[in-house]
Amino acid sequence: KFVLEADMPGVKREDIHIDINDDVLTIAAEWNTEKKNERQNGYIMNERRSGRASRSFTLENVKEDAISAEYKDGVLTLTMPKLTETRKSPRRIEIQ
Repeated sequence: KFVLEADMPGVKREDIHIDINDDVLTIAAEWNTEKKNERQNGYIMNERRSGRASRSFTLENVKEDAISAEYKDGVLTLTMPKLTETRKSPRRIEIQ
């Protein structure tokens, strides 16, 4: 099996999207955070942060329908079972 780990600290599970299209695996994440602090002297401080990131990988020798994903403590782990190879027996081609 192949194991892919991606560090994604501070990203919520529902903001991560994993898609497969034409043997290409894409991991994308979006985040929007807002922090508001009100001070005693009447000042208000607002902070906003937003962003988007994505990575794509070509899948070779992977069972696409058996890929599993887990997100724990800011780390996304994808487990991708390999395709079982069928060994072809050697053969000789006759010349005509």
